[in-house]
Amino acid sequence: MFVLGLLGIILTIAKRRQLLAIYLFLLFLLCIAQVITSSVCLTVKPENTKHIVQHAWTHTDKQSKEEMQNYFQCCGLFSQNVTKDGTTCSSVLCCSDIKAFCCTGREGDPHDICPCVTSCWEVINPFVEQVSKSDQMQVAMSNTA
Repeated sequence: MFVLGLLGIILTIAKRRQLLAIYLFLLFLLCIAQVITSSVCLTVKPENTKHIVQHAWTHTDKQSKEEMQNYFQCCGLFSQNVTKDGTTCSSVLCCSDIKAFCCTGREGDPHDICPCVTSCWEVINPFVEQVSKSDQMQVAMSNTA
């Protein structure tokens, strides 16, 4: 925004009407983009958020999933299972030296229960809800101003 403002000042001082007209047109497009973005943010319902996160998880590579699980100390998105791409919970502390399927990705004792009790959705969901609420509040406040 600072760069845009500085560009506007420079163009005004230079008194270049053609470039100033292009600048104003680009600012108009930027405002339209912000209105569209805020409208989309308001229309995303909480029940759709879960679907969006699941879609993002499905299309994320194995290494990123494992890094996220390690960072948040969680296992799997909604349940503690090995995903289709072979993502395991081996880097999570609850899986250290455990032979459960969710930890190794290899079939072991069928009675082995995953020691990780927290799915990543349980950890991520409060953040998603908080961001969603803050976005809605910001849009509502900007509409009243």
